[in-house]
Amino acid sequence: MSGTAGVVRLDGRRVRQGSLDPVMDALDHRGPDGSGRALDGPTALGHQRFVTTPEARFGSMPMPADGLYLTADARIDNRDELCRALPVDTDGVVTDADLIRAAYERWGRDCPKRLVGAFAFALWDADAERLFCARDHAGIRPFYYANCSDAFVFGSELSAVWNHDAVAPTVDETAVGEYLVGLPLDPTRTFAEGVARLPPGHSLAVSEDGVSVERYWQPDPSRTLESRSVTEYVAGFRERFERAVRCRQRSPDDRKLGAAVSGGLDSSAIACTADRSRDAPLPTVSLRFGDVPASDESAYFEAVYDHGEFDPTIVDVTDRTSPMASVDELLSRVGAPFAAPNLYLHRELHRAAAERGVTVFLDGYGGDQVVSHGFERFPALARALRLRELTAVADDYAARHDQSTWRVLLDRAALPLVPARARELWHRATGESDPVARRSAVLDPAFAARTGLRDRIRGERQSGAVTARERHAESVASGFEPQTFEALDAVAASFGVQPRYPFYDRRLLEYCLALPRGVILRDGRTRWILRQAMDGTLPPAVRDRGTKADLSRAFEYGLRTRDENRLRRTLVGAGPLPDALDETALRDAVDRFGDCTEQDILANLWRPAMLRSWREQW
Repeated sequence: MSGTAGVVRLDGRRVRQGSLDPVMDALDHRGPDGSGRALDGPTALGHQRFVTTPEARFGSMPMPADGLYLTADARIDNRDELCRALPVDTDGVVTDADLIRAAYERWGRDCPKRLVGAFAFALWDADAERLFCARDHAGIRPFYYANCSDAFVFGSELSAVWNHDAVAPTVDETAVGEYLVGLPLDPTRTFAEGVARLPPGHSLAVSEDGVSVERYWQPDPSRTLESRSVTEYVAGFRERFERAVRCRQRSPDDRKLGAAVSGGLDSSAIACTADRSRDAPLPTVSLRFGDVPASDESAYFEAVYDHGEFDPTIVDVTDRTSPMASVDELLSRVGAPFAAPNLYLHRELHRAAAERGVTVFLDGYGGDQVVSHGFERFPALARALRLRELTAVADDYAARHDQSTWRVLLDRAALPLVPARARELWHRATGESDPVARRSAVLDPAFAARTGLRDRIRGERQSGAVTARERHAESVASGFEPQTFEALDAVAASFGVQPRYPFYDRRLLEYCLALPRGVILRDGRTRWILRQAMDGTLPPAVRDRGTKADLSRAFEYGLRTRDENRLRRTLVGAGPLPDALDETALRDAVDRFGDCTEQDILANLWRPAMLRSWREQW
């Protein structure tokens, strides 16, 4: 949650004193432990300091070492491996910044390939007169930049970059359209035309030759593990999972570590694994949905608390907040409309953690994507004509989930294989030929035509994934993931909390992608390998649960009981709308919400309300 900032003059002239002030000022909340700046010729670098690792107290950024100026928001997890490979003085304190500098000196632009952890950094090489930047494999730490006519500006938050005088952003209509119809943004695009994001798994260099971006990592669905026994696969998963949790517990003695416990499989596995390695009870935060039983998982997180040594805080969310109660604050922090409707719940988690004095917070986000539910196994078996195996897998799943085998085969195997062209012909035959209208009833047709939205929706459906691993890799690399991490990072930073995500450990992720599909969906149970690895660690009630809370019910309940008037005022009572929206269609959607007949609240009400509220802040 530290902050990085920088300005590089592209004409080679010396950067002026104070050039960095607008970006650094906007990131001030990310530096509770101080800040630093350095100027060298055409470059100014800034760092907002938040100490979250034991070694971080012993280093300062961006002061130079051997002509290398570094600003980084980073936690490096493969420290022992790097200390053996690099010329660093292990008799003293080796900071993560030391490792990044040494890795750059040894491997140059290939250094991010060797770094495991969560990071976004920028390094000015004074001798080469080159700025080198990189972002971690999943995009856990944010990196935004603007390549202007005479300057390159970067920072940890979107609003910080557009705060600089050299940046004159306008609203990106393409991003607005994609957001309103629920498409993931292009990984380089933001809502501000003129400000870009560095995609996950990419590096960037700025020199007299211009700005160049390269990919250094991506999920590899072709990699498979050598044939092993099921027991060996489970042991391998357990080893990597426990290491991922252990690495993310690295924090200073005077900073409190905590964890989210929802009662679900992922957060509970992390908390119980962390608890087993501690002497003192682990501080945790759980959310109770007392007024919405369909969203409430109290019975499961109580089972976790009975199983280990925890110091829990339980917040009844339906009693204290609603989706729109903190919208203005969230939009201000994120700097853009956000895709995650449950961001208000994460705000409550981080707020409660901060009130407990927690600064490092373990979070279960990513388990669904990284481990996978295994459903991609069904269409893969069907495509390979392994029908006997497919039927057996469907039988097991149907028996466990009280469904018919034919229903499982239809929903999980047959329908995913229907070609996009056949789906399009079906929609035309049933009078639903407009892909925009199927995704949003309130988008202005002229705006959709002007931005080419129909073609992009059709292109999104043309997935090249065929095998189960390719489908798994596609879900892990979805454009929604970095957007979600950026939103979570910005909200947590406002409370002085750093979230950490064990499931997105690169070594664990790569292992899960390479696993046989038969250990992910097995005996009719999804995520089988995680459940087996947690035998004895999780309480049986959580380990064996086959259901999941429906948080959309709490979301809708909050909108109806607390936010309906504000939602109506935002959408139909506050002056001219953004031209992306159709005013008549929007009024109809608001009326349908009042009558409880609106079928798509996210597309027709929530995302338009977020867009409208954000535009008022712009």
